[in-house]
Amino acid sequence: MKKLGEDNLINYLPNLENYLNTYRKHHYNKEDIIYCGKGFVQYYFNMIFSELMNDIFRDDFLNTDKKIVFLPACMTQDKTPCKRSNTSYGGKCNFCSANCNVNKISKLGKKYNFKVYIIEHETTLSSLDINKNKNIGIIGIACIPNLISGGFKALRLGFIPQCVVLDYCGCSNHWLYKKHMTKINENRLLDIILNN
Repeated sequence: MKKLGEDNLINYLPNLENYLNTYRKHHYNKEDIIYCGKGFVQYYFNMIFSELMNDIFRDDFLNTDKKIVFLPACMTQDKTPCKRSNTSYGGKCNFCSANCNVNKISKLGKKYNFKVYIIEHETTLSSLDINKNKNIGIIGIACIPNLISGGFKALRLGFIPQCVVLDYCGCSNHWLYKKHMTKINENRLLDIILNN
């Protein structure tokens, strides 16, 4: 796994080595020190396995009646507070800022017939009724360390999962001192939704 990752995936993790060499001093005595200290192999594993998960559940996902995209809260704009409405699935964009990446994905959802919800953490999904999740395909957007755990949680909740990785980490809970709005490759998202 390490050799495969070093040969093929290292270019997608340009700052990871520097981060791993310095994270301990910022996370000392914090509960997330193990989560944030995952090494290169865990990053490679999550990247590779998320693609395997996408392949394994691809046909089932395409045959679902409804598609939902769950976006992390770090994708909301960071200049003013997000004005989302709360629903049982998570926050719903109210299109308050044209510069917000959630706004952009939500507009794609209207155009291509998928729902978009903002979740603070994957545990937000735990309160959903598993019996109502049948035949719903979801695309979970997350930073690399959260991709696989989120995919398995989706399966346990009755969803059919697909994964898309954030282009970079931006939350102040684990990675940064101040939140920085994250983004995804929108073409990758549409490839999954539209079966391109």
